[in-house]
Amino acid sequence: MCLFLLALTGVYLAEKINKFLGSNWKQFAGQNYFDTRGLFLSVLWSGPLLVIAVIILLNTLFSLCLLMVKWKRAELRHRARLARNKQD
Repeated sequence: MCLFLLALTGVYLAEKINKFLGSNWKQFAGQNYFDTRGLFLSVLWSGPLLVIAVIILLNTLFSLCLLMVKWKRAELRHRARLARNKQD
């Protein structure tokens, strides 16, 4: 869950990171890759973070569905056991 929130925070801060890197690009690059629309940072930073966030979300939903099925089966077994004990 922490990694999911960290990835979404990185996407949220991408615009501010793009502005900061766009104003300081001469210190670490020979060409300004950081345009005003943020395409470079979106492709190399936000895109992979969003893919990671979607994978984490799908994994969490799948695990939650499996847990719900396991819980319901245990509940049905418990009810059946109680009904069987009542009959005896």
